[in-house]
Amino acid sequence: MWNLKSWQGRFVPGTGPFTAGDRLRAYSGWCNAVEGNTTFYATPTRETVQGWAASVGPDFRFILKIPKVITHERRLTDFDDPLRVFLDAIEPLGDRASTLWIQLPGSFAPADLPVLARFLRSMPSGRRYAVEVRHPAFFDDPRALEAVLAGVGAEWVPFDTTTFFTAPPTSDGERDAWNKKPRMPLRTRALTDRPIVRYLGRDDTTVTVEGWQRWVRAVASWLREGRTPTVFVHTPDNADAPELCRRFHDEVRALVPSLEPLPTPEPIGPLTLF
Repeated sequence: MWNLKSWQGRFVPGTGPFTAGDRLRAYSGWCNAVEGNTTFYATPTRETVQGWAASVGPDFRFILKIPKVITHERRLTDFDDPLRVFLDAIEPLGDRASTLWIQLPGSFAPADLPVLARFLRSMPSGRRYAVEVRHPAFFDDPRALEAVLAGVGAEWVPFDTTTFFTAPPTSDGERDAWNKKPRMPLRTRALTDRPIVRYLGRDDTTVTVEGWQRWVRAVASWLREGRTPTVFVHTPDNADAPELCRRFHDEVRALVPSLEPLPTPEPIGPLTLF
């Protein structure tokens, strides 16, 4: 996502004549990648995606989720038609959407691995694939899933919610997330040269920053190894997410000075003399 109501007038333009493209352009001044959560719920039109492509530079990255009709409703079977429609829709993004994210339901268990293996082998070449699983048994013995992913060069996306679940919720936003977010075991191993991390913090920025220190060290290590990681920082309301992402990036850059800085955000709203 690249727009929340709480971001308007702060990170992206507010109400008025501004379009979704204007807000995406503004967001790309704060962060250089976006988690394509909207595509999980519905495939956008090709025209919409063309607008996305026109709003960002060539180095911006969309890591788009494959629609849930494929992953959750059809559970990676009988997917030819919806997959064809999805791939055609996102084609205008070109290399900016070279990695596709396969988020699987919590009921998708190790016994279903042959289905995942067939699905990954059937996917078009020329793209990268990243898989997020939520069944706890995968974490008890990760070797079988790692073998399936290694066979096609796919990544395992960890969703680190350990910091979030260390203490009971203290706000409406945290209570809502407490009921909706999965309690995932911690996983910090990367399988490919393009690891992807999801991290969920708390309303309290101090707690959020303390919790991500393991990822600062891990990402710095990956960069020194020549990998190109992508990290998505969340909080229950995401109100400060773009700012927190930049803070995370700065902390990594303090350990790896060769890391390129993020772009400088453009001012929001018209400039005035006073």
